[in-house]
Amino acid sequence: MGRMLAATAALAMATGAPAQDYARYSDDAIAREMAAKVDAEMIALVPMRDGVGLATNIYRPKGARGPLPTIL
Repeated sequence: MGRMLAATAALAMATGAPAQDYARYSDDAIAREMAAKVDAEMIALVPMRDGVGLATNIYRPKGARGPLPTIL
């Protein structure tokens, strides 16, 4: 049982480190990828039925035209 636990722990530690690719998910990398694929409109006021404006950030695929699906 002790050997199996030690082998499992060693395997888990050996395979975890290569899976971490921090450079790919850094803030700068994400900002570059978003700029290449997305048109962003920051802090737009969307009118609600009660007349209040809801401050939102709007992200659209680059070059998209016409009505698009929306999630609020």
